[in-house]
Amino acid sequence: MLLLLALVLLLQMILALRIGGIPGRRKGILDQSTHADADLVLLGSSRCWMQLDPHFFDSAFDHTTVNLGVNGHLEISMAIIRLKHYLQSNRRPRFAILTFDPFSTPGSDTGNHYLFLKNDFARYSFLPAGKDLLLLDYFQFNSFERWVPLYSVFKYRLADPFFSSAGIRDHMDYGYENFKEKWDTTLIPVLHQKAVLDSPIGEALSHSLSELDQLCTQNKIRLLCLQTPVYKSLYDSLTFSATKNICQSLQIPFTDVDVASIRDHRDNFYNSNHLNKLGVSKMNAFLAKDSVLNSFLR
Repeated sequence: MLLLLALVLLLQMILALRIGGIPGRRKGILDQSTHADADLVLLGSSRCWMQLDPHFFDSAFDHTTVNLGVNGHLEISMAIIRLKHYLQSNRRPRFAILTFDPFSTPGSDTGNHYLFLKNDFARYSFLPAGKDLLLLDYFQFNSFERWVPLYSVFKYRLADPFFSSAGIRDHMDYGYENFKEKWDTTLIPVLHQKAVLDSPIGEALSHSLSELDQLCTQNKIRLLCLQTPVYKSLYDSLTFSATKNICQSLQIPFTDVDVASIRDHRDNFYNSNHLNKLGVSKMNAFLAKDSVLNSFLR
């Protein structure tokens, strides 16, 4: 028993020494944007993270750009938390673009219990830095997860990065997570369910979007909302016009790329609501000529 306890304490000491450096934190999801000091930040869920190409905005509008999208998190509250975290270690950007559509949800910055992909942020829970506390609180990391690294390492299956000298693969080679593959409808069937945005959700969305807009205004950041394409089987004109109405009521610039020339062709998609690389290139071509976006960024 004493031997086992000694081994646990030894492992705990090794982990504590390695947590603050290499390779445990190398190129993690938050480190990618530390000291980016970009002119433009891209916010949203996977519809931002997997579709908005920073290099396009760099070249088309001559602005340095960083993608702060968080895969799996449709909550505007997550976009707010992500922007607040970014501002702690970067100069304020001039512009912010949020992917905003009927899939967006208000979320909550207090009492959040939606913990999808919590393990992606687990490495930041160990002996946490003050700037990371907003996100750790959002994901409800408890005291054991924050102060007993050995506990979280095995709970979230993070042992390899700590016990291996190999670096963590940089999954952001392109600045966002793009998919070259065309939609395999055998593996991912076509959905024929229309998105629904009812009035109560619309009101909550409006309130949450207003909070993000206020945060941007306080930091002298201009905010624009961008609606990206979905495949035609998910599209409903009434539902997808509701987002524009919300933005108009809040006087937030809005541009809609959910156009028939993209959404009607399955080859442009990775699945029903995410573009593949071909679809992204077509969206970018549309955005390069979009009057609202050009007026906003120039």
